[in-house]
Amino acid sequence: MGGGVILPPMATLSSAPRFTTATLASATAGPFNIGFRVFATSTTTAKDALEVLVNGAVRTDFTVSGTFTSGYSDTATINFTAPLAIADVVDIYGNLEPERQEDLISTGLTRLLNLELPRLWTSVADMLIKAKSAVRLAGGVAAPPITYDDGKVLIMQDSMIKAGPSADEITNAQSFADAAAASAAAAAISAASAGTQDTTFLQRSGLRCTIGGTANAITLTTGGSVLSVVAGQQFRFRATSPNAGGVTTIAVDGVAAAEVATITGITGGSFPAGYIRTDVDTIVTWNGSRWVAEREIEQVNSATLAGRYIKHPDGRLEGIIFPATESLSISSSYLGGFKSANRSLTLDSVFPSGNELGSQITIETDKRPVVQAIPVEGTAFGVNINGVAFGTNVIEYFFTAFSSQTAADRKCAIKFDARWY
Repeated sequence: MGGGVILPPMATLSSAPRFTTATLASATAGPFNIGFRVFATSTTTAKDALEVLVNGAVRTDFTVSGTFTSGYSDTATINFTAPLAIADVVDIYGNLEPERQEDLISTGLTRLLNLELPRLWTSVADMLIKAKSAVRLAGGVAAPPITYDDGKVLIMQDSMIKAGPSADEITNAQSFADAAAASAAAAAISAASAGTQDTTFLQRSGLRCTIGGTANAITLTTGGSVLSVVAGQQFRFRATSPNAGGVTTIAVDGVAAAEVATITGITGGSFPAGYIRTDVDTIVTWNGSRWVAEREIEQVNSATLAGRYIKHPDGRLEGIIFPATESLSISSSYLGGFKSANRSLTLDSVFPSGNELGSQITIETDKRPVVQAIPVEGTAFGVNINGVAFGTNVIEYFFTAFSSQTAADRKCAIKFDARWY
């Protein structure tokens, strides 16, 4: 055989994408398999032929290891100088710069290749420069051709570049965003104002508050930030226990505690027990110096007798009591007729100490309560009130008739209009 130059074997090239990605299951610096052929020459190192990203950021703090034969390796790996973290994503791209270092041995065909290959390599280099300045898809994704719509911008959607909104649509969207930002700023200012205190609203609404404190030292929390109150300002609450009588105060948010008065102005040590109820809401109004508590009309069944009372917010008390039936004779002379023995009725504790029947009662010009006894049909011709003892809860009454009556069951109902404070 004739002598000649023995050429190195021709390097094959896989059709697989020159791209590898890995998500770390543990912290490590490597090695990471590159996964595709890496070329190295006298002027291009293996590291120069790669582009490495970690979590999308370009990294150069790595080395390439591998056995290079005829200028390439199919089993090369990379190692970072410091361990990466768990869940870091490593992307490795081929980044070979086109170059041609030597001419082929000049024979007939190769002479033509020596002329043609520089043009091809130059063309590839030109395309590489343009590709590097173009929009790229991460992960070596092959994207379909894009249909360009006049006046629209490109967007990334479903891992593909697509035609997005038009310039006019973007301008309109920006206008809406600016308007929304202005509205949000205005809302923030309004919220700040509301958080400080909307006095007009609070006066108008009677804001319902959360109650705390004790029965006679009540604290109210509005959920806002009330720092002061003005005359006419109202708050509503539901007490968890009735006041015990005597001085009762209310403090709202950061406002100092002040005494509570009845609608008639009774306050201090005379403020009546049970004025603040647990079964209905209480509304208090600031009059400039104290809290005036409103009170709904209350119906109370007698605790010791058959009957009931109606307690009015202004202290007026209406009641009707049905004394127990008694066997009585009507035989004592009385104003041309006859009367029974005097009977007494002691009312129960709805009258606080110092506010019994006859004390602090203002009915027209008389301080004595108005008391009326009504006979029950068939028992007598009439029932008279003998008197109401001042300073007690005792009512005296007797039955009357035109003629003497032997002992028989006598019934009556006693109505009164007095005061409970």
